[in-house]
Amino acid sequence: VYTITRLPMEPPVTGKPVSMTRQSRAVLRGFDGTDTTTVDVIKLQRDSQGRVRSEVDREETRGMRVVSVIISDPIKQEYIVLDSTRRLAQVVHPPTASPVTQSTDADAQRVQDRQTLPPKVILGIPADGIRTSRPTELPARDGKTIDVQLTVDSWRSRELGVELESEWTYADRMGEISSKTTKIDQSEPDASLFMVPGGYTVLRGNN
Repeated sequence: VYTITRLPMEPPVTGKPVSMTRQSRAVLRGFDGTDTTTVDVIKLQRDSQGRVRSEVDREETRGMRVVSVIISDPIKQEYIVLDSTRRLAQVVHPPTASPVTQSTDADAQRVQDRQTLPPKVILGIPADGIRTSRPTELPARDGKTIDVQLTVDSWRSRELGVELESEWTYADRMGEISSKTTKIDQSEPDASLFMVPGGYTVLRGNN
């Protein structure tokens, strides 16, 4: 099951429906000096109840293509992972977080520097910019990891409660990830997008 389903569910953003498409390109350098490029097209829909559907269409350097769909339902407190190839829907309940866990985040605690960036208007929507820097880990030889400084520039819409653009830069030329919203619609998405499609076998299991 995807990593996100092992995390406590975030508080829902209600009354602000949105459908958006983002394109993300990642170039990461392996320990052997070879660059690996992945291109993601991410379609995200959120309804007025705060339910979120995230569909990721990924193309990798090796020519592989992977499509993944995760539905987050804060009303039922469950994630739904759809496998269109096998027509399976795995329903997973997120762990219950303590107040301390909900109010703190491991990455946030490691932030060493935080700066305000000039705001942008992205597809007609104002977005506030912020830059954060923190150490992170990347895979190394023999299953080990190395510490690398990561700088993230992010522009987020306060009106919609979503990130519209971001730039991740790893120090020492270890890689970069850019993500930008290319399309946005604030109408109510179809309710069927947040349900298990007909003909799917439903598997239930907690993390």
